[in-house]
Amino acid sequence: MNSLLIDWLHSSPHGRAYLWRLKGFWSPECTRMNFADDGCHLFPRGQHRFFNNIRATVVAALNQSIGFVSHFA
Repeated sequence: MNSLLIDWLHSSPHGRAYLWRLKGFWSPECTRMNFADDGCHLFPRGQHRFFNNIRATVVAALNQSIGFVSHFA
């Protein structure tokens, strides 16, 4: 899988992959407020927060304001 990923990254126009981590989303308080009792599915509030974080990440990536890894070893 890593070899396929490396080949794909080298063939893409940008040749890089962005790393993203959703900070604070997994805290106990956030989990209680955003996740259903099963601990897996998001409440509507959690979905909204999750999608807002994804949107902010995409915008940051497009603005190249987040770090990136040029290839995987």
